[in-house]
Amino acid sequence: MLSRLSLRTVLFAAVAALAVLLIGLTIQHSVVAFRQKTTVQAIQEGNATGDLLLTAAGGWAAERGRTTALLNAPAAASAGDLAPIGQLRQQADTAFGKALERLRLTSAGLPELDRAEAALREMEQVRRQVDGELPKPGDQRLGQMASRNIAALTTLVEASQQLRLAAEMRVDNAEARIAEYQRLKHLAWVTSEYAGRERAAIAAVMSARQGISPERLDQLSRQRGTVELAWSIIDAQTARGDVPASVKAAVERIKAGYFGEFQALRERVYKAGTTDAAYPVDANQWVSVATKAIDEILGLNQAIGTATATLAGETAS
Repeated sequence: MLSRLSLRTVLFAAVAALAVLLIGLTIQHSVVAFRQKTTVQAIQEGNATGDLLLTAAGGWAAERGRTTALLNAPAAASAGDLAPIGQLRQQADTAFGKALERLRLTSAGLPELDRAEAALREMEQVRRQVDGELPKPGDQRLGQMASRNIAALTTLVEASQQLRLAAEMRVDNAEARIAEYQRLKHLAWVTSEYAGRERAAIAAVMSARQGISPERLDQLSRQRGTVELAWSIIDAQTARGDVPASVKAAVERIKAGYFGEFQALRERVYKAGTTDAAYPVDANQWVSVATKAIDEILGLNQAIGTATATLAGETAS
């Protein structure tokens, strides 16, 4: 009797344990499913906001092209010339307004949001001046109006895309953050690689005691564009609050070194290379200083690698 009772108790206990385990697994799966659904919804919202900001930037870029052409034309702009500009403005401004409405609800407090709104206000002032100048013949327009128009619209386009990068949906899980770190490492490599190509090209003309030819200058300008594009993404992504302090510190060192102290020398070198070829340093000195600055960029990769390893270790434990 005691044996049968004990066996029955054991069976009941086993069934109860299995039931508890099943309930626990069900709850766990439900939580995971809920988080995945929430993440997907947030990504969809962020994607829609990003599309609006891209639409706005595209419209402003087209406006910049049309208005600049008309401001530089000798004849006064006609109603037919002005109509497409009005349409572009309406489409771009409407898209930007919708994006701002979304971001005020989800990303209030972003400094990029304030900067984008300030750029919009500045652009609206310039627009009013542009609208006053376009109906005039070319010789009666204010000087520098075209350049002011380009500057205001370009600033707004850049501010809108910095806002897009800053407000991109961050999936709050380790796998997504590790993937983001890997992208940052690649961008840091791109920055260092193209900076290194410039280092070699400038060293070559210095050693040959030559100036920088127009063809080489064009090539160097394209390479510099790659550096600045990659860095703009790194700068925006690492400005977020959840980026490790070590990574932020590495970014600040690059700003002070490569984009600060070294940039001052770089500008002097380019000025000499496009004028009298009287360079302020020789090739060896150039390579030494450039290498020190580029090493700071490589140091960012080390900081990101350490942060990745730390996060992976925390995830595995």
